[in-house]
Amino acid sequence: MNLLGSRKKFFARRLAAARSQKYRVRGRFLVSKRFKKMARANKGALRQAFELIKANEESFERGNGVRLGEFAVTPIKGANSGKKTPPGTNNKYTLKVTFRGKTFFVKKSRDRIRKEDVGAYIKAQQIVDSFRGKTATGKYRVKVVMPELMAGEFVVTKFIEGERIAQVSELQREKRLEIRDELRAIENEMRKKDLCDINPVNQFFDEKTKTIYLFDITSGDNKISSSEIY
Repeated sequence: MNLLGSRKKFFARRLAAARSQKYRVRGRFLVSKRFKKMARANKGALRQAFELIKANEESFERGNGVRLGEFAVTPIKGANSGKKTPPGTNNKYTLKVTFRGKTFFVKKSRDRIRKEDVGAYIKAQQIVDSFRGKTATGKYRVKVVMPELMAGEFVVTKFIEGERIAQVSELQREKRLEIRDELRAIENEMRKKDLCDINPVNQFFDEKTKTIYLFDITSGDNKISSSEIY
């Protein structure tokens, strides 16, 4: 009886742990629980969104948006292949997609997502958590913009909005250098874990909440030199 009771407790703990997980990860695929729930509540919407995106790729690369039903898709200026992008950029295009009051970033890469890229976000989140979500001095909060979906060549994340949010690469040089110095300890740990593209092009800064958002994190050789950008 004691053995049976122990087995029941063991499997109960495993079930509770599985339910508490925010993401389902399988190889090169990742999906958040909330995104999966939204997709189920709007049956067919996800397939319709990707069909709309794939059918209008040339328009997005020219900088033109599209609307269909409840979907509004807008290319993000400066993030697409037709614009000037930093060396090593793998993005084909990046979009702002709005559906029923919810807004997402949708990025399509030139190459398929690798298993290592899925793991990169998990590693990055663990590192930021180890710093208690703050820079070394505690002056700024740090958040990893975790994907809602990673599949094929696509990465979908929540759209970061706010009145005083800017891409770090667009800030004044003095502010960029301050943020670089504040993030140095976290960046060093990420590079030790073979995480790359940790640079101001892939960072947002919210002046109002003093929060730095890290996104578009990958695994492998760092193709973009921070010294070129800062």
